[in-house]
Amino acid sequence: MKGQYPPTPLKKYPHLIGGDIAIWDRFVRGPLNTFDSFDYDVRVGVGQPMPVGLDPSIAEMGKTLTQRRIDVIGWKDIFATIIEVKQYAGVSAIGQAQCYAVLWAQTFGRAMMPEVMIVTDQINNDTENLCHHFNIAYIIV
Repeated sequence: MKGQYPPTPLKKYPHLIGGDIAIWDRFVRGPLNTFDSFDYDVRVGVGQPMPVGLDPSIAEMGKTLTQRRIDVIGWKDIFATIIEVKQYAGVSAIGQAQCYAVLWAQTFGRAMMPEVMIVTDQINNDTENLCHHFNIAYIIV
């Protein structure tokens, strides 16, 4: 499968804000970026239920606004990697990345769980140890 965006720097990265932009830009420009393409701001999960009788277009908008959003999906051939971009990655980044992988597989009907990666500017020892324990790749840029 192929993502919508090339594996090169963009003027604006969809969904990324604040310090995450600089972190992601360093990753994309660096030697550890081995992906073929990317998708950004990928909605997963079912979102919150909408009230019965709502106009279908409003209900759909409500659903998309309440779904979870993955920062980046990196594609290498047909294999997806869920990428959480985070300033000073803590244990919440681990939880987000793992949950997004499950929701991505459920949303898109994939039998195989995607790889999970955290791209950050800093990580503490406990988070680093937990990444090893849960087999989550992390890159510090």
